[in-house]
Amino acid sequence: MDPLLLIAIVLAGLLLAGAGLAMLGGNRGQQVDKRLEEFVVGATTATTATIVPNAPPPRIDVADRLDERLVKKDFAQKIKDRLAKADLKLRVSEYIALQVGCCLGAAGAVYLFFDQKLLFAILGAIAGLRLPLIYTNMAANRRL
Repeated sequence: MDPLLLIAIVLAGLLLAGAGLAMLGGNRGQQVDKRLEEFVVGATTATTATIVPNAPPPRIDVADRLDERLVKKDFAQKIKDRLAKADLKLRVSEYIALQVGCCLGAAGAVYLFFDQKLLFAILGAIAGLRLPLIYTNMAANRRL
């Protein structure tokens, strides 16, 4: 298989994964509605606000937002429990990013090592996807 085609497939996969994460972290309209309600409520009641000059804007942590979305899912609760049993200081979103990174890294390494065969790259991706799970289970067993 042509290496450029494989690169295009990997980039398309990353683009789809990014779009999925953007959709998962979406619903910014609700945040805008909350902020607009504050101004409407603030206009009807007299409040005094202290203005801090040159105050930095509050930082929005993408991992926090993603964890808030994921905590409602069943699979995320299972991952969170597994991480707690292994006593790993990772968030669910960080663990998923680690899985994706291991999957892509193993697929690329196996693809290059085995004469650029796509079948081996797919098998490497599957093996790479399981690596964080294997490590987490080993760490949990060591802890018990």
